[in-house]
Amino acid sequence: MVNYRWIRCRFLLNRITNRDKLFHGNYTLDPYQKCDLGCRYCDASEDTVYIKSNAFEVLQSEITRFSKGTVIVGSTVDPYQRIERKQKVMPGVLKLLVEHNFPFHILTKSDLVFRDIQVIGESEDAYVTVSVSTMDKEKAKMVEPFAPSPEKRFKILEQLMNQGVSAGVAVMPILPFITEESLGYMMERAKDAGAEYVIYGYLELKGEQRKRFLSTLETHFPEYVNKYKVLYSGSYTPVGYRIDDQIKSYCKSYKLDIGFRKQTCRKN
Repeated sequence: MVNYRWIRCRFLLNRITNRDKLFHGNYTLDPYQKCDLGCRYCDASEDTVYIKSNAFEVLQSEITRFSKGTVIVGSTVDPYQRIERKQKVMPGVLKLLVEHNFPFHILTKSDLVFRDIQVIGESEDAYVTVSVSTMDKEKAKMVEPFAPSPEKRFKILEQLMNQGVSAGVAVMPILPFITEESLGYMMERAKDAGAEYVIYGYLELKGEQRKRFLSTLETHFPEYVNKYKVLYSGSYTPVGYRIDDQIKSYCKSYKLDIGFRKQTCRKN
């Protein structure tokens, strides 16, 4: 059971100091601390989620003091996690970004993003990236227990594109031996849904996150436990295990761009 606590934050926009080669952002923004989607591989998955109760007021105050730049919404936790359905923090945040002409890039697994399609569509420079790690519904449920099904995520993507919102797919995190089983179908669905780009990143396993994910493997994927222990002798996916070539091959076949290339958003 997830507990929710309200906190007051001192700031909401965080400046990115090193060049962001993956999402091309200048700032990050997270309306919550920790996440209630329960993804077993995530270091932000906890029993307690902190709601930034004064997020709108803080952003309203600080946005005029920052120079224009792209805001990555959901850099650490999903901004459309389950509690957002009740709290409705995001509509106000997005309206402020639109009003002050700040480009933004939303990262999410949730179909709840479509609730805010009107305000997202008001931006001349908005993107939504939907993340998927496997197309297998049952396996997804084991590693992402409270997230929408993979198929539903691609329907979200299709709806966003139909509404003129630029959108793409993040194959993130790549789960060794699990993601690759359905990678071809994943890229096919990305093409069918109209994805403008594909980005990807590999799993990291550290501390409690490592213990939690290995425990999940022992319960649901015992055949992979020893492989993961060997593969992740450190925290990062080793160079010896990479599926970049497979991803590039599928993207070439389905004519999908690899990498997020910021440009003026399309409009119907």
